[in-house]
Amino acid sequence: MTQSDNAFTSLPQTWRAWITENLDRGCSPLDMANSMARSGQHSMAVARAAIDEALRQRAGAAGAAGP
Repeated sequence: MTQSDNAFTSLPQTWRAWITENLDRGCSPLDMANSMARSGQHSMAVARAAIDEALRQRAGAAGAAGP
């Protein structure tokens, strides 16, 4: 497991909820990463890795649900 593999789960709950809510709303992952980086709390690399991980988790959950 690499650092990027746990970027999402290592974030505080408030940021995980923010990412989840914004993905649910259909927000652009790049715009979300930019917002996270602008907050000054996360580098762009961490923000993108966290969002990518959240997207992978969603894809895995959707695949596990089946047709």
